[in-house]
Amino acid sequence: MLCDYFYCSLAPSEKIRGLVQEWRGFEHIAAARKRGKGGLLITAHLGNWELGGILLALEGSRSPS
Repeated sequence: MLCDYFYCSLAPSEKIRGLVQEWRGFEHIAAARKRGKGGLLITAHLGNWELGGILLALEGSRSPS
């Protein structure tokens, strides 16, 4: 798990995107952010969930500064 995490923190975005078979649902996150009220993302605590932040960043989602 840590090996995957460190690999993804250094790998080019094209290689990281290739690890995910199907990308879907990001339009819901973008719509919530566009409304200006944010949103709540609930995920299962299974597998390498730490990669979720890296994958969201690749799609343009960033935490407010």
